[in-house]
Amino acid sequence: SYNNVSNTLVSASGQKGVMIASATGQNANYNTISNVTSTANTGTGSNGDGIAIGGGSAGGTYRGNKIVGCTTHANQRYGILIDPTGATIFAETIVADNMVLSNSGTGILTVTGSTGLRVTNNHSAGNTVAQYSISVTSDGYFDGAGLGTPEGVIIAPIGSRWARTNGGAGTSLYIKESGNNVNTGWIAK
Repeated sequence: SYNNVSNTLVSASGQKGVMIASATGQNANYNTISNVTSTANTGTGSNGDGIAIGGGSAGGTYRGNKIVGCTTHANQRYGILIDPTGATIFAETIVADNMVLSNSGTGILTVTGSTGLRVTNNHSAGNTVAQYSISVTSDGYFDGAGLGTPEGVIIAPIGSRWARTNGGAGTSLYIKESGNNVNTGWIAK
């Protein structure tokens, strides 16, 4: 707990680039990953992510962790992975101001089970599977921008916002009004 990883390049590690993890019965709280570039990480199974919080079945508590101002590029799986699987508490995670580019999986993937997740002001482009897939248990929020409508494309919790950079009158701002953790329910405003 209370660690800061910053101003680092992680490349071709053969595993995850940078990971916040907890052992059974332990805490991984209030850690920050900032200004890190994680590129070309590969591996088998659950390895090959640029930056990850959680992602194991060991249990433990995760609270108040942040990924801020990082760049992930050309990783084998996800650019950024938030995975509360097996955690006893997974809350108040912030993913903000990151560049997530050309990863072989989803740019930013969050798995259902976290509360208070905030995903804001990230740029995700050129990822093979999807740019964003944001799922939460409760009190989550996604604020994103990019080309095209999010309807049928972006998975997010109710209350999230999407700014369509190529929109026009009545199609530049979308609010997620229904269908928690699915890619439908986006309404143009």
